Amino acid sequence: MGDRDVGSILGALDSSRVTRNVERSVLTALEGMPVSILDFELARLSTSDFPKYCTVLAAKALIVDPREVDGTSVIAAYQELVADATKDSLDSAPFAFSRLTRHVSRIVYERGDSSSVVWAARRALLLASPSPDHMTPMHADFLAVCVNAKMYHVAASLTTPKTLDSSNPYGLAASDVQLFYYYRSLVEIARADLSAAVESFKLLFAVPAYAVTDVSIDAYKKFVLTYLILHGKSPPKPSFVNHSVSLSLTQICSVYCTFGSLADANDESAMLKFAEENQALFSADKNFGLVKKAIKAAMNRQIQKLAETYVTLSIEKIAAKLKLRSVEEAEKMLLEMINSRDLSASIDQRTGIATFYERDAESSMSKTTLNSQLDRCMQNYKRVLAMKDDLLQDPRLIEVELLAKQNRNKQEKMGLET
Repeated sequence: MGDRDVGSILGALDSSRVTRNVERSVLTALEGMPVSILDFELARLSTSDFPKYCTVLAAKALIVDPREVDGTSVIAAYQELVADATKDSLDSAPFAFSRLTRHVSRIVYERGDSSSVVWAARRALLLASPSPDHMTPMHADFLAVCVNAKMYHVAASLTTPKTLDSSNPYGLAASDVQLFYYYRSLVEIARADLSAAVESFKLLFAVPAYAVTDVSIDAYKKFVLTYLILHGKSPPKPSFVNHSVSLSLTQICSVYCTFGSLADANDESAMLKFAEENQALFSADKNFGLVKKAIKAAMNRQIQKLAETYVTLSIEKIAAKLKLRSVEEAEKMLLEMINSRDLSASIDQRTGIATFYERDAESSMSKTTLNSQLDRCMQNYKRVLAMKDDLLQDPRLIEVELLAKQNRNKQEKMGLET
């Protein structure tokens, strides 16, 4: 195939009304061509001929080796294309552009260079969205590059769209929605907002699906662990998930479900042993950090229960009740909880006795809660001042004040006369 073949294929994009199916067929045809021919065509075209340039670049992005120089050239071309693009130009090749953005997201991930396209992905998202409330495939891609670049604060600035419209020019498949909520949950876990992460996982599972995917499997594993950290027990099976999908998830993620059942039994030592036995699996899934947090959260809850039951207790007995390996490990956990203000207690190093105190409501109040209450007080104070100003200017109040003043003057005058 030569440049004439490419030209004839791209000729289908010259129509004033190019459908999504036409875009797809052109892109599929180009993906079977050598990179050298695609490079020749890119050199001949300019970004101003957006539909053709974008489609050729999307085909190249799919077939290049991300780690080679071709991967670098795709990233540079994508950055230039997005910088020069307008909403109208993106709308002229929506399918090709959404495929290009997805391929670029994969390329930078494999290169370990996701941060290089975060701002380009953000601009692409803003240009492509019909409104801030509409979800597009680029929403998931933007969160993906942010997560892989560990730029969680940037990802958190993106509000969750409420409108899911598959008829928009860029299309919106169920897999795109799942990917969005998957990466949204990862952002929330990284920002320690576990409640929000659990809700994002639930929304992911609420997306209609009749078969498990790699995304839903990985999401379910993280969902179980996040729920354990937050609530100390296994999550209930989502009632809105297809029964066969739910069954498949629990079977595929059986190790995680077993770990959750140990938490349900309040057997922290068994959780610890199970985690050690399955460390290779948890680490391969990149979930061992969450596993350790789940064990720590379970042990912290047990210590809290001991603090509610006993006034004093030896660290040796605490270690025995938690089935820890040593007294030193129990003492370390107590000190961490005391320092983080999760536990009101003191340790007598000489006797090895821990003394638990009732937590004063005021001292246990978080800084965030205190600031929130102060803000409300200030708002109420300002409202009172505003009401006072309004009352002072009320003609009826002014009239009452004048009558009261006249009465006082009369009474004083009568007092002087007598």
